[in-house]
Amino acid sequence: MANPGTNPSRASRPPTRATIRIALVALAVVILSGVALRACCLDRQVVFDDEVWTAFRVAGVSESELASSFDDRVHDVASWRARYFTPSARGAPAIVRTLAHDEPQWPPLYYVLTWSWERIAGSSPVAARTLAAVLGVLAIPAVAWLARELFRSNLAAAIAGALFAVSPLAVAYAREARGYSLLMLAIAASSAALLRASRTRAPRDWAIYGVALLVGLYDYTLFAAVAAGHALWVVLDRGNARPAVRSYLLAALPALALWSPWLLVALAGRGQIAARLPTTAGYAFATFVLPKWGYNVSLPFFALDFWEVRLWWLTLPIAAIIACAIGVLLRIANGRPALLFLAAFSLPTVGVLMLVDLHWHLALVLLARYEMPLMMAVELVVAGALASLADASKTSRIERLTAFAVGGLLLGTSAASSARVTGSPYWWDTWYDASVFPVVDTIDARARPLLIAEEQTAPEVIFANGLRDDTRLLLLRSDRDGRCRRAVIDLGSSRAFLLTRPASLVHQPRMQPDVRLKPVVVSDGRAGLAWRYEEMLRGHAPRGAPLHFITFELFRIDQVATTVRHLRHLVVCR
Repeated sequence: MANPGTNPSRASRPPTRATIRIALVALAVVILSGVALRACCLDRQVVFDDEVWTAFRVAGVSESELASSFDDRVHDVASWRARYFTPSARGAPAIVRTLAHDEPQWPPLYYVLTWSWERIAGSSPVAARTLAAVLGVLAIPAVAWLARELFRSNLAAAIAGALFAVSPLAVAYAREARGYSLLMLAIAASSAALLRASRTRAPRDWAIYGVALLVGLYDYTLFAAVAAGHALWVVLDRGNARPAVRSYLLAALPALALWSPWLLVALAGRGQIAARLPTTAGYAFATFVLPKWGYNVSLPFFALDFWEVRLWWLTLPIAAIIACAIGVLLRIANGRPALLFLAAFSLPTVGVLMLVDLHWHLALVLLARYEMPLMMAVELVVAGALASLADASKTSRIERLTAFAVGGLLLGTSAASSARVTGSPYWWDTWYDASVFPVVDTIDARARPLLIAEEQTAPEVIFANGLRDDTRLLLLRSDRDGRCRRAVIDLGSSRAFLLTRPASLVHQPRMQPDVRLKPVVVSDGRAGLAWRYEEMLRGHAPRGAPLHFITFELFRIDQVATTVRHLRHLVVCR
Protein backbone atom coordinates (compact mmCIF):
# COMPACT_ATOMS: atom_id res chain seq x y z
CA MET A 1 0.00 0.00 0.00
CA ALA A 2 1.26 3.47 -0.78
CA ASN A 3 2.28 5.65 2.15
CA PRO A 4 -0.32 8.20 3.28
CA GLY A 5 0.23 11.54 1.67
CA THR A 6 2.10 10.25 -1.39
CA ASN A 7 1.02 11.37 -4.84
CA PRO A 8 -0.70 8.96 -7.19
CA SER A 9 1.49 7.18 -9.71
CA ARG A 10 2.70 9.42 -12.50
CA ALA A 11 1.77 6.63 -14.91
CA SER A 12 -1.92 7.11 -14.17
CA ARG A 13 -1.92 10.89 -13.86
CA PRO A 14 -4.18 12.34 -16.57
CA PRO A 15 -3.03 15.30 -18.61
CA THR A 16 -4.15 18.67 -17.30
CA ARG A 17 -6.70 20.81 -19.06
CA ALA A 18 -3.91 23.21 -19.98
CA THR A 19 -2.02 20.38 -21.70
CA ILE A 20 -5.11 19.32 -23.61
CA ARG A 21 -5.78 22.92 -24.60
CA ILE A 22 -2.22 23.37 -25.87
CA ALA A 23 -2.49 20.15 -27.87
CA LEU A 24 -5.77 21.22 -29.48
CA VAL A 25 -4.36 24.65 -30.31
CA ALA A 26 -1.33 22.99 -31.90
CA LEU A 27 -3.60 20.77 -33.99
CA ALA A 28 -5.63 23.82 -35.07
CA VAL A 29 -2.42 25.54 -36.18
CA VAL A 30 -1.49 22.44 -38.19
CA ILE A 31 -4.91 22.46 -39.87
CA LEU A 32 -4.56 26.14 -40.78
CA SER A 33 -1.13 25.35 -42.18
CA GLY A 34 -2.78 22.70 -44.35
CA VAL A 35 -5.19 25.31 -45.70
CA ALA A 36 -2.25 27.57 -46.57
CA LEU A 37 -0.37 24.71 -48.25
CA ARG A 38 -3.32 24.13 -50.55
CA ALA A 39 -3.86 27.79 -51.44
CA CYS A 40 -0.44 29.40 -51.80
CA CYS A 41 1.84 29.52 -54.86
CA LEU A 42 -0.66 27.89 -57.21
CA ASP A 43 1.09 29.55 -60.16
CA ARG A 44 4.46 27.99 -59.37
CA GLN A 45 3.84 24.48 -60.64
CA VAL A 46 3.99 23.27 -64.21
CA VAL A 47 0.65 22.86 -65.99
CA PHE A 48 1.02 19.16 -66.74
CA ASP A 49 -0.76 17.08 -69.35
CA ASP A 50 -3.78 16.00 -67.26
CA GLU A 51 -4.52 19.64 -66.37
CA VAL A 52 -4.28 20.55 -70.04
CA TRP A 53 -6.94 17.95 -70.77
CA THR A 54 -9.09 19.46 -68.03
CA ALA A 55 -8.86 22.78 -69.88
CA PHE A 56 -9.85 21.08 -73.14
CA ARG A 57 -12.87 19.43 -71.53
CA VAL A 58 -13.99 22.70 -69.90
CA ALA A 59 -13.68 24.32 -73.33
CA GLY A 60 -15.90 21.58 -74.77
CA VAL A 61 -13.15 20.55 -77.19
CA SER A 62 -13.24 17.01 -78.49
CA GLU A 63 -10.18 15.03 -79.54
CA SER A 64 -11.21 15.28 -83.19
CA GLU A 65 -11.51 19.07 -82.93
CA LEU A 66 -8.06 19.26 -81.34
CA ALA A 67 -6.59 17.07 -84.08
CA SER A 68 -8.06 19.38 -86.71
CA SER A 69 -5.90 22.25 -85.43
CA PHE A 70 -2.84 20.35 -86.67
CA ASP A 71 -3.34 21.38 -90.28
CA ASP A 72 0.19 22.15 -91.59
CA ARG A 73 -0.50 25.85 -91.10
CA VAL A 74 0.89 28.59 -88.92
CA HIS A 75 -1.22 29.69 -85.92
CA ASP A 76 -0.84 32.46 -83.40
CA VAL A 77 -0.44 31.00 -79.90
CA ALA A 78 -2.70 33.64 -78.32
CA SER A 79 -5.61 32.81 -80.63
CA TRP A 80 -4.95 29.08 -80.24
CA ARG A 81 -5.16 29.36 -76.46
CA ALA A 82 -8.28 31.52 -76.69
CA ARG A 83 -9.95 28.78 -78.71
CA TYR A 84 -8.89 25.73 -76.73
CA PHE A 85 -8.35 27.04 -73.17
CA THR A 86 -11.49 29.19 -72.80
CA PRO A 87 -14.67 27.90 -71.10
CA SER A 88 -17.09 26.64 -73.70
CA ALA A 89 -19.69 29.09 -74.95
CA ARG A 90 -21.86 26.07 -75.69
CA GLY A 91 -22.18 25.39 -71.97
CA ALA A 92 -22.44 22.18 -70.00
CA PRO A 93 -24.03 20.09 -72.80
CA ALA A 94 -20.85 20.38 -74.88
CA ILE A 95 -18.77 19.23 -71.91
CA VAL A 96 -21.03 16.25 -71.33
CA ARG A 97 -20.93 15.23 -75.01
CA THR A 98 -17.13 15.39 -75.31
CA LEU A 99 -16.58 13.46 -72.09
CA ALA A 100 -19.08 10.78 -73.08
CA HIS A 101 -17.36 10.36 -76.44
CA ASP A 102 -13.68 10.71 -75.46
CA GLU A 103 -13.29 10.02 -71.72
CA PRO A 104 -16.29 8.12 -70.36
CA GLN A 105 -14.38 7.19 -67.19
CA TRP A 106 -14.81 10.82 -66.06
CA PRO A 107 -18.42 11.83 -65.32
CA PRO A 108 -19.07 15.52 -65.99
CA LEU A 109 -19.64 16.99 -62.50
CA TYR A 110 -16.13 18.31 -61.79
CA TYR A 111 -15.75 19.72 -65.30
CA VAL A 112 -19.10 21.48 -65.18
CA LEU A 113 -18.18 22.95 -61.78
CA THR A 114 -14.86 24.15 -63.21
CA TRP A 115 -16.65 25.64 -66.22
CA SER A 116 -19.01 27.56 -63.91
CA TRP A 117 -16.12 28.66 -61.69
CA GLU A 118 -14.02 29.94 -64.60
CA ARG A 119 -16.96 31.91 -65.96
CA ILE A 120 -16.71 33.91 -62.73
CA ALA A 121 -13.02 33.79 -61.78
CA GLY A 122 -11.56 33.81 -65.29
CA SER A 123 -9.97 31.08 -67.38
CA SER A 124 -6.43 30.35 -66.26
CA PRO A 125 -4.55 27.45 -64.67
CA VAL A 126 -4.52 29.30 -61.34
CA ALA A 127 -8.30 29.84 -61.45
CA ALA A 128 -8.91 26.14 -62.15
CA ARG A 129 -6.51 25.13 -59.38
CA THR A 130 -8.20 27.51 -56.97
CA LEU A 131 -11.45 25.57 -57.26
CA ALA A 132 -9.58 22.32 -56.58
CA ALA A 133 -7.91 23.97 -53.56
CA VAL A 134 -11.29 25.12 -52.19
CA LEU A 135 -12.64 21.58 -52.51
CA GLY A 136 -9.47 20.27 -50.87
CA VAL A 137 -9.94 22.64 -47.93
CA LEU A 138 -13.55 21.49 -47.52
CA ALA A 139 -12.30 17.91 -47.39
CA ILE A 140 -10.41 18.64 -44.15
CA PRO A 141 -13.52 19.11 -41.94
CA ALA A 142 -15.18 16.24 -43.81
CA VAL A 143 -12.34 13.90 -42.79
CA ALA A 144 -12.54 15.20 -39.20
CA TRP A 145 -16.30 14.54 -39.24
CA LEU A 146 -15.70 11.00 -40.48
CA ALA A 147 -13.18 10.36 -37.68
CA ARG A 148 -15.66 11.75 -35.13
CA GLU A 149 -18.36 9.37 -36.35
CA LEU A 150 -15.95 6.41 -36.48
CA PHE A 151 -14.32 6.73 -33.07
CA ARG A 152 -16.85 8.93 -31.20
CA SER A 153 -13.93 11.09 -30.10
CA ASN A 154 -13.27 14.78 -30.62
CA LEU A 155 -9.55 14.15 -30.18
CA ALA A 156 -9.60 11.55 -32.97
CA ALA A 157 -11.40 14.07 -35.18
CA ALA A 158 -8.79 16.75 -34.46
CA ILE A 159 -5.87 14.37 -35.11
CA ALA A 160 -7.43 13.06 -38.33
CA GLY A 161 -8.10 16.59 -39.55
CA ALA A 162 -4.53 17.62 -38.77
CA LEU A 163 -2.95 14.58 -40.45
CA PHE A 164 -5.10 15.03 -43.54
CA ALA A 165 -4.49 18.79 -43.62
CA VAL A 166 -0.73 18.39 -44.07
CA SER A 167 -0.75 15.04 -45.89
CA PRO A 168 1.44 15.37 -49.00
CA LEU A 169 -0.97 13.13 -50.90
CA ALA A 170 -3.98 15.32 -50.06
CA VAL A 171 -2.07 18.58 -50.58
CA ALA A 172 -0.66 17.57 -53.96
CA TYR A 173 -4.01 16.49 -55.40
CA ALA A 174 -5.75 19.57 -53.98
CA ARG A 175 -3.34 21.78 -55.96
CA GLU A 176 -4.03 20.39 -59.42
CA ALA A 177 -6.96 21.10 -61.70
CA ARG A 178 -8.36 17.59 -61.63
CA GLY A 179 -11.32 15.94 -59.92
CA TYR A 180 -9.39 14.21 -57.14
CA SER A 181 -9.98 16.90 -54.51
CA LEU A 182 -13.73 16.54 -55.07
CA LEU A 183 -13.28 12.77 -54.88
CA MET A 184 -11.62 13.05 -51.44
CA LEU A 185 -14.41 15.33 -50.25
CA ALA A 186 -17.09 12.95 -51.53
CA ILE A 187 -15.44 9.89 -49.95
CA ALA A 188 -15.19 11.52 -46.52
CA ALA A 189 -18.58 13.26 -46.56
CA SER A 190 -20.56 10.27 -47.83
CA SER A 191 -18.88 7.87 -45.39
CA ALA A 192 -19.46 10.20 -42.43
CA ALA A 193 -23.06 10.80 -43.48
CA LEU A 194 -23.67 7.05 -43.70
CA LEU A 195 -22.33 6.47 -40.19
CA ARG A 196 -24.38 9.33 -38.79
CA ALA A 197 -27.56 8.27 -40.56
CA SER A 198 -27.13 4.68 -39.33
CA ARG A 199 -26.78 6.02 -35.79
CA THR A 200 -29.56 8.64 -35.74
CA ARG A 201 -31.98 7.00 -38.24
CA ALA A 202 -33.08 10.55 -39.13
CA PRO A 203 -34.50 11.01 -42.67
CA ARG A 204 -32.53 14.24 -43.06
CA ASP A 205 -29.23 12.43 -42.45
CA TRP A 206 -30.16 9.73 -44.95
CA ALA A 207 -30.96 12.46 -47.48
CA ILE A 208 -27.52 14.02 -46.90
CA TYR A 209 -25.95 10.63 -47.53
CA GLY A 210 -27.88 10.20 -50.78
CA VAL A 211 -26.71 13.60 -52.06
CA ALA A 212 -23.08 12.93 -51.08
CA LEU A 213 -23.27 9.54 -52.79
CA LEU A 214 -24.58 11.08 -56.00
CA VAL A 215 -21.82 13.73 -55.96
CA GLY A 216 -19.16 11.05 -55.68
CA LEU A 217 -20.65 8.92 -58.44
CA TYR A 218 -20.78 11.87 -60.82
CA ASP A 219 -17.24 12.93 -59.95
CA TYR A 220 -15.43 9.70 -60.80
CA THR A 221 -16.68 6.32 -61.98
CA LEU A 222 -14.36 4.44 -59.61
CA PHE A 223 -16.33 5.92 -56.69
CA ALA A 224 -18.86 3.17 -57.44
CA ALA A 225 -16.50 0.79 -55.60
CA VAL A 226 -16.79 3.04 -52.51
CA ALA A 227 -20.58 2.94 -52.82
CA ALA A 228 -20.40 -0.85 -53.05
CA GLY A 229 -18.29 -0.87 -49.88
CA HIS A 230 -20.93 1.19 -48.11
CA ALA A 231 -23.58 -1.34 -49.09
CA LEU A 232 -21.35 -4.19 -47.91
CA TRP A 233 -20.92 -2.53 -44.52
CA VAL A 234 -24.66 -1.99 -44.11
CA VAL A 235 -25.14 -5.73 -44.63
CA LEU A 236 -22.23 -6.90 -42.45
CA ASP A 237 -22.57 -4.52 -39.52
CA ARG A 238 -24.60 -6.15 -36.75
CA GLY A 239 -25.74 -2.79 -35.43
CA ASN A 240 -27.82 -2.14 -38.54
CA ALA A 241 -31.33 -3.45 -37.97
CA ARG A 242 -33.78 -4.09 -40.77
CA PRO A 243 -35.26 -0.54 -40.65
CA ALA A 244 -31.76 0.89 -41.13
CA VAL A 245 -31.22 -1.31 -44.19
CA ARG A 246 -34.55 -0.12 -45.57
CA SER A 247 -33.58 3.51 -44.98
CA TYR A 248 -30.24 2.92 -46.68
CA LEU A 249 -31.96 1.54 -49.76
CA LEU A 250 -34.35 4.49 -49.87
CA ALA A 251 -31.33 6.85 -49.84
CA ALA A 252 -28.97 4.93 -52.13
CA LEU A 253 -31.29 3.62 -54.85
CA PRO A 254 -32.41 7.06 -56.11
CA ALA A 255 -28.76 8.15 -56.31
CA LEU A 256 -27.86 5.01 -58.24
CA ALA A 257 -30.83 5.50 -60.54
CA LEU A 258 -29.78 9.08 -61.31
CA TRP A 259 -26.23 7.88 -62.00
CA SER A 260 -27.23 4.92 -64.17
CA PRO A 261 -27.22 6.86 -67.48
CA TRP A 262 -23.51 7.59 -67.07
CA LEU A 263 -22.87 4.01 -65.98
CA LEU A 264 -24.26 2.88 -69.35
CA VAL A 265 -21.97 5.40 -71.08
CA ALA A 266 -18.95 4.06 -69.21
CA LEU A 267 -19.83 0.44 -69.95
CA ALA A 268 -20.25 1.21 -73.63
CA GLY A 269 -16.83 2.85 -73.70
CA ARG A 270 -14.97 0.34 -71.53
CA GLY A 271 -12.63 -0.67 -74.35
CA GLN A 272 -11.79 2.97 -75.03
CA ILE A 273 -11.17 3.52 -71.32
CA ALA A 274 -8.75 0.59 -71.16
CA ALA A 275 -6.85 1.89 -74.20
CA ARG A 276 -6.10 5.18 -72.43
CA LEU A 277 -4.74 3.60 -69.24
CA PRO A 278 -1.08 2.70 -68.52
CA THR A 279 0.24 -0.82 -68.82
CA THR A 280 2.81 -2.62 -66.66
CA ALA A 281 3.02 -5.97 -68.40
CA GLY A 282 6.34 -7.49 -67.37
CA TYR A 283 7.04 -5.63 -64.11
CA ALA A 284 8.69 -7.89 -61.53
CA PHE A 285 6.68 -8.31 -58.34
CA ALA A 286 9.60 -8.26 -55.89
CA THR A 287 11.65 -5.48 -57.47
CA PHE A 288 8.90 -3.14 -58.66
CA VAL A 289 5.39 -3.91 -57.42
CA LEU A 290 6.23 -4.30 -53.71
CA PRO A 291 8.45 -1.18 -53.54
CA LYS A 292 5.76 0.80 -55.35
CA TRP A 293 3.13 -0.35 -52.88
CA GLY A 294 5.40 0.62 -50.01
CA TYR A 295 5.84 4.01 -51.62
CA ASN A 296 2.07 4.44 -52.02
CA VAL A 297 1.38 3.54 -48.38
CA SER A 298 3.92 6.14 -47.23
CA LEU A 299 2.41 8.93 -49.35
CA PRO A 300 -0.21 10.06 -46.80
CA PHE A 301 2.66 10.86 -44.42
CA PHE A 302 5.89 11.14 -46.37
CA ALA A 303 6.43 12.02 -50.04
CA LEU A 304 9.41 9.89 -51.01
CA ASP A 305 10.42 10.19 -54.66
CA PHE A 306 9.85 6.71 -56.01
CA TRP A 307 12.78 6.93 -58.42
CA GLU A 308 15.10 7.25 -55.40
CA VAL A 309 14.98 3.46 -55.05
CA ARG A 310 18.03 3.43 -52.79
CA LEU A 311 15.88 5.04 -50.08
CA TRP A 312 13.13 2.42 -50.17
CA TRP A 313 13.87 1.49 -46.56
CA LEU A 314 12.42 4.84 -45.41
CA THR A 315 8.96 3.42 -46.08
CA LEU A 316 9.45 0.66 -43.48
CA PRO A 317 8.89 2.88 -40.39
CA ILE A 318 5.65 4.15 -41.91
CA ALA A 319 4.52 0.58 -42.58
CA ALA A 320 5.42 -0.39 -39.00
CA ILE A 321 3.41 2.53 -37.58
CA ILE A 322 0.37 1.54 -39.66
CA ALA A 323 0.65 -2.09 -38.53
CA CYS A 324 0.89 -1.04 -34.87
CA ALA A 325 -2.10 1.29 -35.31
CA ILE A 326 -4.18 -1.61 -36.61
CA GLY A 327 -3.10 -3.65 -33.58
CA VAL A 328 -4.14 -0.87 -31.22
CA LEU A 329 -7.60 -0.60 -32.77
CA LEU A 330 -8.10 -4.37 -32.66
CA ARG A 331 -7.77 -4.38 -28.87
CA ILE A 332 -10.25 -1.58 -28.11
CA ALA A 333 -14.03 -1.82 -28.18
CA ASN A 334 -14.84 0.78 -30.83
CA GLY A 335 -11.70 0.04 -32.84
CA ARG A 336 -12.89 -3.19 -34.42
CA PRO A 337 -16.14 -1.71 -35.83
CA ALA A 338 -14.11 1.21 -37.15
CA LEU A 339 -11.68 -1.15 -38.89
CA LEU A 340 -14.61 -3.04 -40.41
CA PHE A 341 -16.05 0.16 -41.84
CA LEU A 342 -12.68 1.42 -43.17
CA ALA A 343 -11.96 -1.95 -44.78
CA ALA A 344 -15.45 -2.06 -46.30
CA PHE A 345 -15.22 1.33 -48.04
CA SER A 346 -11.55 1.11 -49.11
CA LEU A 347 -10.73 -2.48 -50.07
CA PRO A 348 -13.39 -2.88 -52.80
CA THR A 349 -11.59 -0.18 -54.78
CA VAL A 350 -8.34 -2.16 -54.57
CA GLY A 351 -10.16 -5.31 -55.62
CA VAL A 352 -11.73 -3.62 -58.64
CA LEU A 353 -8.35 -2.23 -59.70
CA MET A 354 -6.74 -5.67 -59.44
CA LEU A 355 -9.48 -7.27 -61.53
CA VAL A 356 -9.18 -4.56 -64.20
CA ASP A 357 -5.39 -4.91 -64.21
CA LEU A 358 -5.58 -8.69 -64.60
CA HIS A 359 -8.11 -8.45 -67.43
CA TRP A 360 -6.44 -5.70 -69.47
CA HIS A 361 -2.82 -6.03 -68.20
CA LEU A 362 -2.86 -2.51 -66.77
CA ALA A 363 -1.16 -0.74 -63.86
CA LEU A 364 -3.98 0.97 -62.00
CA VAL A 365 -3.37 -0.72 -58.66
CA LEU A 366 0.10 0.85 -58.58
CA LEU A 367 -1.16 4.42 -59.00
CA ALA A 368 -1.82 6.20 -55.72
CA ARG A 369 -4.54 8.49 -57.07
CA TYR A 370 -6.71 5.48 -57.92
CA GLU A 371 -6.25 4.11 -54.39
CA MET A 372 -7.49 7.28 -52.68
CA PRO A 373 -10.03 5.47 -50.43
CA LEU A 374 -7.28 3.18 -49.13
CA MET A 375 -4.89 6.08 -48.52
CA MET A 376 -7.57 7.97 -46.56
CA ALA A 377 -8.45 4.84 -44.57
CA VAL A 378 -4.78 4.44 -43.58
CA GLU A 379 -4.71 7.97 -42.18
CA LEU A 380 -7.91 7.38 -40.23
CA VAL A 381 -6.53 4.15 -38.75
CA VAL A 382 -3.46 6.00 -37.48
CA ALA A 383 -5.55 8.91 -36.15
CA GLY A 384 -7.87 6.58 -34.24
CA ALA A 385 -4.96 4.68 -32.71
CA LEU A 386 -3.17 7.87 -31.64
CA ALA A 387 -6.35 9.23 -30.03
CA SER A 388 -6.87 5.95 -28.18
CA LEU A 389 -3.29 5.92 -26.85
CA ALA A 390 -3.59 9.53 -25.75
CA ASP A 391 -6.57 8.66 -23.52
CA ALA A 392 -5.10 8.78 -20.00
CA SER A 393 -7.88 6.65 -18.51
CA LYS A 394 -6.92 3.62 -20.61
CA THR A 395 -3.16 3.85 -21.22
CA SER A 396 0.08 4.30 -19.34
CA ARG A 397 2.30 7.33 -19.47
CA ILE A 398 4.78 5.53 -21.72
CA GLU A 399 2.03 4.74 -24.23
CA ARG A 400 0.85 8.35 -24.16
CA LEU A 401 4.36 9.68 -24.69
CA THR A 402 4.83 7.21 -27.54
CA ALA A 403 1.61 8.43 -29.12
CA PHE A 404 2.68 12.07 -28.84
CA ALA A 405 6.10 11.26 -30.32
CA VAL A 406 4.69 9.28 -33.24
CA GLY A 407 2.01 11.88 -33.89
CA GLY A 408 4.57 14.68 -33.86
CA LEU A 409 6.86 12.72 -36.17
CA LEU A 410 4.09 12.03 -38.67
CA LEU A 411 2.86 15.62 -38.61
CA GLY A 412 6.42 16.88 -39.06
CA THR A 413 7.27 14.62 -42.00
CA SER A 414 3.88 15.31 -43.60
CA ALA A 415 4.24 19.08 -43.26
CA ALA A 416 7.81 19.05 -44.58
CA SER A 417 6.83 16.89 -47.56
CA SER A 418 3.81 19.08 -48.31
CA ALA A 419 5.95 22.22 -48.11
CA ARG A 420 8.25 20.63 -50.66
CA VAL A 421 5.28 19.87 -52.92
CA THR A 422 4.06 23.46 -52.60
CA GLY A 423 7.44 25.01 -53.35
CA SER A 424 8.48 22.79 -56.24
CA PRO A 425 7.51 23.34 -59.90
CA TYR A 426 6.73 19.62 -60.15
CA TRP A 427 6.23 16.69 -57.79
CA TRP A 428 6.21 12.88 -57.91
CA ASP A 429 3.19 12.67 -60.22
CA THR A 430 4.25 15.43 -62.67
CA TRP A 431 8.03 14.89 -62.91
CA TYR A 432 7.75 13.74 -66.52
CA ASP A 433 6.96 17.35 -67.49
CA ALA A 434 10.03 18.68 -65.64
CA SER A 435 11.58 19.91 -68.90
CA VAL A 436 8.59 22.12 -69.78
CA PHE A 437 9.85 25.32 -68.14
CA PRO A 438 13.34 25.15 -69.75
CA VAL A 439 11.67 24.64 -73.15
CA VAL A 440 9.31 27.59 -72.64
CA ASP A 441 12.10 29.88 -71.33
CA THR A 442 14.30 29.06 -74.32
CA ILE A 443 11.55 29.87 -76.80
CA ASP A 444 10.45 33.02 -74.98
CA ALA A 445 13.99 34.41 -75.10
CA ARG A 446 13.51 35.08 -78.84
CA ALA A 447 11.34 37.73 -80.42
CA ARG A 448 8.34 36.39 -82.36
CA PRO A 449 9.59 32.80 -82.39
CA LEU A 450 8.21 30.01 -84.57
CA LEU A 451 7.58 26.65 -82.90
CA ILE A 452 7.15 23.60 -85.12
CA ALA A 453 5.45 20.57 -83.59
CA GLU A 454 3.70 17.43 -84.76
CA GLU A 455 0.35 16.21 -83.49
CA GLN A 456 1.80 13.06 -81.91
CA THR A 457 4.34 15.19 -80.05
CA ALA A 458 1.43 16.34 -77.83
CA PRO A 459 2.81 19.88 -77.50
CA GLU A 460 -0.25 21.29 -75.72
CA VAL A 461 1.60 21.16 -72.39
CA ILE A 462 4.16 23.61 -73.78
CA PHE A 463 1.40 25.91 -75.08
CA ALA A 464 -0.21 26.04 -71.61
CA ASN A 465 2.90 27.10 -69.72
CA GLY A 466 3.53 30.73 -70.55
CA LEU A 467 4.65 30.93 -74.17
CA ARG A 468 4.79 34.58 -75.19
CA ASP A 469 1.73 35.78 -77.10
CA ASP A 470 3.64 36.59 -80.29
CA THR A 471 4.82 32.98 -80.65
CA ARG A 472 3.75 31.36 -83.91
CA LEU A 473 2.89 27.68 -84.12
CA LEU A 474 3.39 25.48 -87.17
CA LEU A 475 1.23 22.48 -86.28
CA LEU A 476 1.93 19.48 -88.50
CA ARG A 477 -0.37 16.55 -89.00
CA SER A 478 0.93 13.17 -87.97
CA ASP A 479 1.69 11.22 -91.12
CA ARG A 480 2.44 7.58 -90.55
CA ASP A 481 2.11 6.69 -94.26
CA GLY A 482 5.42 8.29 -95.19
CA ARG A 483 3.86 10.84 -97.50
CA CYS A 484 5.74 14.09 -97.92
CA ARG A 485 4.01 17.40 -97.49
CA ARG A 486 5.67 20.67 -98.31
CA ALA A 487 5.09 23.81 -96.26
CA VAL A 488 6.88 27.11 -96.90
CA ILE A 489 6.91 29.62 -94.06
CA ASP A 490 8.07 33.21 -94.16
CA LEU A 491 10.32 33.50 -91.13
CA GLY A 492 11.36 37.11 -91.39
CA SER A 493 13.90 37.67 -88.63
CA SER A 494 12.34 35.27 -86.13
CA ARG A 495 13.99 32.19 -84.70
CA ALA A 496 12.49 28.78 -85.45
CA PHE A 497 12.39 25.80 -83.08
CA LEU A 498 11.40 22.17 -83.52
CA LEU A 499 9.69 20.38 -80.62
CA THR A 500 9.77 16.58 -80.60
CA ARG A 501 9.30 13.54 -78.45
CA PRO A 502 11.17 10.27 -79.03
CA ALA A 503 8.01 8.58 -80.31
CA SER A 504 7.80 11.13 -83.12
CA LEU A 505 11.45 11.18 -84.13
CA VAL A 506 10.91 8.62 -86.85
CA HIS A 507 8.31 10.96 -88.36
CA GLN A 508 10.31 14.10 -87.59
CA PRO A 509 10.09 16.82 -90.24
CA ARG A 510 13.05 16.97 -92.59
CA MET A 511 14.44 20.40 -93.30
CA GLN A 512 15.84 21.89 -96.45
CA PRO A 513 19.57 21.31 -97.05
CA ASP A 514 20.66 24.78 -95.92
CA VAL A 515 19.44 24.36 -92.31
CA ARG A 516 20.50 22.17 -89.42
CA LEU A 517 18.97 21.15 -86.08
CA LYS A 518 20.86 22.11 -82.94
CA PRO A 519 19.66 20.58 -79.62
CA VAL A 520 19.00 23.30 -77.04
CA VAL A 521 16.84 21.50 -74.44
CA VAL A 522 17.02 17.72 -74.29
CA SER A 523 15.50 15.81 -71.39
CA ASP A 524 17.38 12.63 -72.18
CA GLY A 525 18.07 11.17 -68.76
CA ARG A 526 20.56 13.92 -67.85
CA ALA A 527 18.20 16.90 -67.56
CA GLY A 528 15.55 17.53 -64.93
CA LEU A 529 14.47 14.54 -62.85
CA ALA A 530 14.35 12.00 -65.65
CA TRP A 531 17.81 10.61 -64.89
CA ARG A 532 16.54 9.34 -61.53
CA TYR A 533 13.68 7.51 -63.17
CA GLU A 534 16.07 6.13 -65.77
CA GLU A 535 18.24 4.82 -62.94
CA MET A 536 15.22 3.04 -61.51
CA LEU A 537 14.40 1.58 -64.90
CA ARG A 538 17.91 0.24 -65.38
CA GLY A 539 17.45 -1.96 -62.34
CA HIS A 540 13.75 -2.73 -62.46
CA ALA A 541 12.48 -2.03 -65.97
CA PRO A 542 9.76 -4.23 -67.43
CA ARG A 543 10.88 -6.55 -70.18
CA GLY A 544 11.26 -4.68 -73.44
CA ALA A 545 11.01 -1.19 -71.89
CA PRO A 546 13.44 1.43 -73.22
CA LEU A 547 16.16 2.53 -70.85
CA HIS A 548 16.04 6.17 -71.94
CA PHE A 549 13.02 8.06 -70.70
CA ILE A 550 12.81 11.25 -72.74
CA THR A 551 9.99 13.75 -72.41
CA PHE A 552 10.50 16.81 -74.65
CA GLU A 553 13.36 17.67 -76.98
CA LEU A 554 13.72 21.18 -78.37
CA PHE A 555 15.93 21.90 -81.39
CA ARG A 556 16.86 25.29 -82.74
CA ILE A 557 16.72 25.49 -86.51
CA ASP A 558 19.92 27.19 -87.68
CA GLN A 559 20.99 28.18 -91.14
CA VAL A 560 24.10 26.63 -92.58
CA ALA A 561 26.66 29.36 -93.40
CA THR A 562 25.74 31.04 -96.67
CA THR A 563 25.94 34.49 -98.17
CA VAL A 564 22.36 35.17 -97.02
CA ARG A 565 22.29 36.98 -93.68
CA HIS A 566 18.95 35.65 -92.40
CA LEU A 567 16.95 32.55 -93.15
CA ARG A 568 13.89 34.11 -94.78
CA HIS A 569 11.94 30.99 -95.71
CA LEU A 570 11.74 27.53 -94.21
CA VAL A 571 10.63 24.51 -96.20
CA VAL A 572 9.30 21.63 -94.12
CA CYS A 573 9.03 18.28 -95.85
CA ARG A 574 8.04 14.93 -94.39
